[in-house]
Amino acid sequence: MNEIVLIFGPGGGPRTAPAAERWTDWIDALRAQGITVRGAAPPSAGYIALHAPDLAAAAALLRRCPVIEQGGSVKVRPSWLLGALA
Repeated sequence: MNEIVLIFGPGGGPRTAPAAERWTDWIDALRAQGITVRGAAPPSAGYIALHAPDLAAAAALLRRCPVIEQGGSVKVRPSWLLGALA
């Protein structure tokens, strides 16, 4: 498994209690599938890291992501890329 970083763009953050609950439910569903998730819930830091076989598998997990449902955007990147840019 590779560590993948999901970077959340503007416009999709939880603004209400129900939105924050949907975010927590989504993270819990990922963890129930055995996916390791690191980061804030909801993503106050603007990103989370998770383990997935590859970028395409990580992107597939976004189908039910509340950030996408609320009109936000998400970039999917390998975690090593962030270290290289730092």
